[in-house]
Amino acid sequence: MWFTSGSVTAAKAVKEDAEYSKVTDTTHKTTLEEKYTAAAAFLTEDSKLKNLNADGTLATTQSDLESAKTALDAAVSALMPELTFVKTKASAVKTASELEPLVNTALKAELERQVNELTKEQAAQATTMLENLTSLKDSLTSLQDLVSKGLVMQVDYPQKYYDADNKADFDAALLKASSVFPAFKW
Repeated sequence: MWFTSGSVTAAKAVKEDAEYSKVTDTTHKTTLEEKYTAAAAFLTEDSKLKNLNADGTLATTQSDLESAKTALDAAVSALMPELTFVKTKASAVKTASELEPLVNTALKAELERQVNELTKEQAAQATTMLENLTSLKDSLTSLQDLVSKGLVMQVDYPQKYYDADNKADFDAALLKASSVFPAFKW
């Protein structure tokens, strides 16, 4: 009994996923809907079997339940690769857009173009691209933070410990360091 309920719950979670509507394979979606409806028909609203005879024995055979479970699990499995791809691509698009303050607009536009052109046949590339974009974002954020903290230290330290003789060299180095990162704000 629990195995049908678990499969219905898993199928329901897939259907309620935010990215489910972006899945383009209508055959798999239709099959999932049909199998979900068939399996859910065995259950009441609180996920208990509703096909009980008056004496408490099952009116539905175990083979009927197992068949419904197998069909529903197969429908979910058939849909999952595309749903996973759609979710990965959406995450990659989001990550690429988050790079805006960290990279120049041409690079950001190119990354977004590459992500948007991915097809479901390129699911492995989408996963790799998401990992690379996430790594790039984390690295650039870390580097920007490091430079910002370094610049603050360069400002604070000379103010407290250096005399005016080094000011021109210090200002030139500070200007050069800050120009490398367009997102850095004074």
